[in-house]
Amino acid sequence: GQRETVRKIRRSVHTLKGASAVIGLSNIASWAHLMEDFLDWL
Repeated sequence: GQRETVRKIRRSVHTLKGASAVIGLSNIASWAHLMEDFLDWL
């Protein structure tokens, strides 16, 4: 359902956050962190 979809999106955002941090894209990592917080709030 919807909860599972949000969980999958959050996992992808989490992966993006880690990958972008590793290669020095701190703006994307920061955005992804905000998105994680938002998705957790949902």
